[in-house]
Amino acid sequence: MSEGGSGRIAQLSLISLRDFYRAELFEQFVPFMDKYVVDHEFGGFLCHADRDGRNLSTEKVTWYLGRGIWVYSFLYTNFGRAHEFLEVARRTVDFVMRTRPAGTAWPKRFTRDGKPLARPDSEVYGDLFIAEGLTAYSAATGDDQWRKLAKEILLACVGAYDSPEYVPEIGQTYLGPNAPHFPGARILGVWMVLLRLTSQMLELAADAEIEAIADRALDAILRSHLHPEYRLLNELLAHDFSRPGNEYDQLVYIGHAIETQWIVMFEALRRKDDSLWSTAAGLFRRHVEVAWDDVYGGFFRN
Repeated sequence: MSEGGSGRIAQLSLISLRDFYRAELFEQFVPFMDKYVVDHEFGGFLCHADRDGRNLSTEKVTWYLGRGIWVYSFLYTNFGRAHEFLEVARRTVDFVMRTRPAGTAWPKRFTRDGKPLARPDSEVYGDLFIAEGLTAYSAATGDDQWRKLAKEILLACVGAYDSPEYVPEIGQTYLGPNAPHFPGARILGVWMVLLRLTSQMLELAADAEIEAIADRALDAILRSHLHPEYRLLNELLAHDFSRPGNEYDQLVYIGHAIETQWIVMFEALRRKDDSLWSTAAGLFRRHVEVAWDDVYGGFFRN
């Protein structure tokens, strides 16, 4: 694409944007991570750092372990196969496997050397992020054992999420500490992560079970969570996908709603489905426009 091409975002050419983000990634983010966040002794990441790199806590969080495996595996696969990227991913995989509990979900938090600081998590996000990281690690290494383990984790998470007794931590995330209890809730954020994970797994290998989960996630997002009148995605539905009939009826968690649509667009690319792409792009724009604060700028969260 030439600099004079029609592809521009915010008055910047796509080439200028690419160069900006490449510099941010490789001249800012990666060196900062290597110096202050990557735990070169025990594996994993010390994510509680301020902008100057000062370490605020040595706790490790399962979400960021899984996401970090993904980041460094992706960097290795897509940016020159630099050995140092794969080594960070490998040492984090070692940490995750060393701390894997028998027959339960990973806890949310660990000490720096891997001792659990919480009970096994009652939500599925942490395990799904680990599965996503292992999927990317499988792609980076060519070792299918990690994709198979990711599938095992995925199926366990779907089983837990399908239980009417599944209890999300609603209060901290959505409506504050006094939010109504909502066991068995169907959650846009879970479908979002399930779709992103299954999309990537299916890029590695065809699998009917995983394809069925991707289909379920898409159907839940675009048929159940999408409110037919407002054309906005409700975050929470009852277990049978009915609307809950309380303050959750009009809850749109806008970060998830926007994030979900770019994930649907990625899945549309995998499926080569132009209609699905157009639907997701339209909903992406709809949510951004509704969330925009015309008075002060920025975007509303809920």
